[in-house]
Amino acid sequence: MHMNANENVTGQVTTAPWVNKLVVFDTETTGVDVTSDRIVMATIALLDNGQVTTRYDWIINPGVPIPPGATAVHKITDEIAQAQGMPPKDGIAEITETIARALQSGYALVAFNASYDCSILKAEAQRHGVTNFPELKPVIDPWIIDRFCDRYRRGKRTLSAVCAMHGVTLTNAHDSGSDALAAGALVRALAHIPDVLDHDVFIMHNKQIAWEEELTLSLKEYLRKNNLEFEHITPGWPTRLQVS
Repeated sequence: MHMNANENVTGQVTTAPWVNKLVVFDTETTGVDVTSDRIVMATIALLDNGQVTTRYDWIINPGVPIPPGATAVHKITDEIAQAQGMPPKDGIAEITETIARALQSGYALVAFNASYDCSILKAEAQRHGVTNFPELKPVIDPWIIDRFCDRYRRGKRTLSAVCAMHGVTLTNAHDSGSDALAAGALVRALAHIPDVLDHDVFIMHNKQIAWEEELTLSLKEYLRKNNLEFEHITPGWPTRLQVS
């Protein structure tokens, strides 16, 4: 793990005071199944008034082979993980403790498509016997906010696409540090949209729970009507329901 400081995240300032106190979080993993795949890279950074004051980066040796397809995305090979990675229990414990301290200090946790990163972190904590997993609240998810506020916009909703839509620079997609900082910049960029961000961060957290449920059930109904598989689609934010 290493820490950096004094990086800048650009974006609009809002009247919602919590936007100026964010902890951004992103993972890179062995795959997309939150219950069985593993974390191989993670970044957490504290943003005060849009400036990175503290940053933590981890490489974790997941203890299982990293599929070539995953390596092609995030560039972490088995050799890198084994040579540079922390044991998974130690790394997951550090990540959860860092998030818990930030939440206790009044930061809002930011993750793009938070139900993925939060769910896989929770599953990893359960897998490795990491206790005292924090309540992940309040969470701010620019992916949910963008989808709800502009739900009929065509095109992809990847981090790269949403950043491009809102004028946020993403220089190294699928690097956990770049992705985490971009998510923070997106929250600040979205802040200028009228009537989007609630002044109370806990009300904002609860709004996103309702928004995610509405969006997910709408997608499920669309799939059902078009005779596509829909049973696996389940609401759950900021952690998915199948993760106990």
